[in-house]
Amino acid sequence: MSTGLVPCPGTVMIFILALSKELYFIGFISALFMSLGMSFVIFIGAVLSINARSKSSNNPKLFSIFEFFALFIMFVLGTGMIVL
Repeated sequence: MSTGLVPCPGTVMIFILALSKELYFIGFISALFMSLGMSFVIFIGAVLSINARSKSSNNPKLFSIFEFFALFIMFVLGTGMIVL
């Protein structure tokens, strides 16, 4: 519950820009669509992880392949954030 009290830094920046340009409604709509986009991505990730876990629960070899694939994806994304 306490996590919801802290606003997203991206949303804060949108609101600061909108307030400085006196574009209140556009700032609100931008923050709304940003939060909807993030929630959609989190939802898709949750659905994919639940499906992968249910399919690999009977097969330990498939589970380890999914596990290494997830680690590889996290490594690539982390390296990309450092390099770019």
